[in-house]
Amino acid sequence: MKFTRVLPWLFASVLSGCAIGPAFVAPEAAPPPGLARIYVYRPFGIVGAFGRYALVHQGKQIGKITNAGYLSFTVPAGRLELFAVDCTPSPLVLELDAGESYYIEADISGFYTGDGQRRNTWDFFCTLRYRDPATGRRALHGLRRSNQEEP
Repeated sequence: MKFTRVLPWLFASVLSGCAIGPAFVAPEAAPPPGLARIYVYRPFGIVGAFGRYALVHQGKQIGKITNAGYLSFTVPAGRLELFAVDCTPSPLVLELDAGESYYIEADISGFYTGDGQRRNTWDFFCTLRYRDPATGRRALHGLRRSNQEEP
């Protein structure tokens, strides 16, 4: 009986770690000349659901990637070094062509390090991975825009 009273609060707390912006429908317009568009997305997952990972480009925070969320931003063509706090490999390095879009997945994983009695601890980690455009566009459908700070 007590569990049913706690369940709505538990559900709300899980959702609080999720993105709440508009849902992804289609890729944005082609980037302006000399720029490339970057999509960083994080599929929905229970493991590490509350974690928000800050994305940094050229020493400036772009935004935080949230559970079931994505960010979209443009950067000059050439070498991209995208750093995400607590993610590996970090930085992720890509060579970008002008006018192209690139898709990067933030994969959150974790493992239990507790002893099951006195210490109940989970360690979470994030991995940034480049994905091909078809895979990236499919994965983005239904995800919501995370908060973003323009670079």
